[in-house]
Amino acid sequence: MDRLFMLSMATVFAFTLSACEDNQPGPSKTGKICHIVGGGNDGRQGRYDSEGSCCDADEDGDEIPGSWGCTDCNSDKADGSCKDGPKPTSGSAGSGSDNGGAVDPGLAIVGTVPAFGSTPNEFCQRSNDGLVLTFANTGTATSGLATVAVTFRVNGNDVVTDIERPTIPAGGSVDVIVPIPASCFSPDCPFSFSWANQPAHLGLCIG
Repeated sequence: MDRLFMLSMATVFAFTLSACEDNQPGPSKTGKICHIVGGGNDGRQGRYDSEGSCCDADEDGDEIPGSWGCTDCNSDKADGSCKDGPKPTSGSAGSGSDNGGAVDPGLAIVGTVPAFGSTPNEFCQRSNDGLVLTFANTGTATSGLATVAVTFRVNGNDVVTDIERPTIPAGGSVDVIVPIPASCFSPDCPFSFSWANQPAHLGLCIG
């Protein structure tokens, strides 16, 4: 009887330990998006590092120098609680701009340079690496991450590329580079791009 009881307790303990480990951040979550609810970093969005902390980090989980740092998601002395995925957003802040899942108190207003409604050829900024899309944050808070869907019209077909737009500090701007399909120019290369619930921005690169 005692042996059977101890075996049963060992099984329950092993199952409980396994369940707890599955819920903890760790190497399998390195680089994945997280957000913080509570503590000194409450409201911030970042990525898991290799130790399971939610940090202002890049896609490899490496902390960005000079950033807001990390919240330890594993320690019982953690200064906040971590949750998987991006911080919930409050929706659009207006046409051509978005809240972007602001990671600081205030409002992030992200638009394009040139502004929404510009002529298509004005959106064609190119570098040796491809099409350059410029985003500026005119709000009072750092924006969250966003996925920008860029659609090129190639030989009558739509070729869609999803590019991640990084966080943008209040008053700052970032360039996002998108490879242009080689066969897009025939002779010109039409494209469009949008993010979140924003309307499509129409662009055209003259061949």
